Amino acid sequence: MFIILEILVGLTCLWWILFSLKQMITTFNFPKLEDLGNTYLEHWPKLSVVVAACNEQRVIKSAINSLQTQVYPALEIIIVNDRSTDTTGQIIEELKQSDDRIVTIHIDELPPKWLGKVNAFNHATKVASGDWILYTDADILFGDKLLKDAVAIAVNEKLDHLTLLPKIITRKFWLKVLVNSFALFFFLLIKPHKIADPSQKESIGVGAFNLVRKSLLDKTQGLKWLQMELADDLGLGMMIKQNGGRSKVASGYERLEIEWYNCLGDMIRGLEKNSFAVACQLKFVNLWVLLIVSCILLVGPIWGLMSVGFVQALSIINIVLYIILMGWLSIHWKRSFLALVFTPIGFVLMIFAITRSAFYCWRQQGIYWRGTKYCLNDLRNYQRVKIP
Repeated sequence: MFIILEILVGLTCLWWILFSLKQMITTFNFPKLEDLGNTYLEHWPKLSVVVAACNEQRVIKSAINSLQTQVYPALEIIIVNDRSTDTTGQIIEELKQSDDRIVTIHIDELPPKWLGKVNAFNHATKVASGDWILYTDADILFGDKLLKDAVAIAVNEKLDHLTLLPKIITRKFWLKVLVNSFALFFFLLIKPHKIADPSQKESIGVGAFNLVRKSLLDKTQGLKWLQMELADDLGLGMMIKQNGGRSKVASGYERLEIEWYNCLGDMIRGLEKNSFAVACQLKFVNLWVLLIVSCILLVGPIWGLMSVGFVQALSIINIVLYIILMGWLSIHWKRSFLALVFTPIGFVLMIFAITRSAFYCWRQQGIYWRGTKYCLNDLRNYQRVKIP
């Protein structure tokens, strides 16, 4: 029994060593928007930027202003007010009065078996007149010339889909820890070279920036295919790839920003919507597997330090590599080294958020999000994204 335990501990240490090495390789080789090549076009295609907003009065004006200051020559901004009960609708109408590039849509009722955001995007897609459509959120800030550079790269590289990862602004320590943990596992799943390879099934999508060629989108099943997909951003990238589209992912860290949540509690509550769906495919048996595996991976290296011989050596190597990785990431991501060192606690917080999401989903037999209940059976029946 002792030997089996030692082998298990050794394997967990080895897993973390491989985890650290892969993170170093991935972050070192991850493409940046600034490094992708030619950003000049003789003819600029029309771009429709679609923003879905539900009770976003605090951030919507700043986000739209950052779009209005873009130098893109053929721009349409479609803002969808999705059943807001605050002053979001009034704010976007005021913005429209001063800018004829802005189109506003107001949704008062949600049709059955549709998620609010997907329904909002679907309405906007029907009226979008651009050759390209950028789907984004109502709290994203766009930096100088971002739209021009992104569209030029997509056109010059003959892409059908370009997604950019934003810089996540965090101000409180434990929120930084949880965001870092979330980002590390996200990077663990991303394989940029496979996403860019049309022969590979790997795909990606990020809610902050999903740029899609309209002519390719018209050949897909359309957003109705994603009508109750909780991970709709990932689903959009998957749908494009499955229909023969060429995709690419890059970092927009220098010119794409979001302050995701104000505090740790806000993020844990925010993950209630889709963390159980993405991590466990809305299956409670998968949650138990996740909990067991997570306990083994988190306890293993600590147990290894108390062992002797080869297992203890693996544990020490694991810790040294981990510290090197966090130092590298603190420089590369310009993040707090201390917050990165506490990443294992962030993993615990992330597991807690997933478990909490699962508990509420079980208790309510679905999820409540922004005042609407979505039934568990419907969410399972319409689920498209399944991460292995």
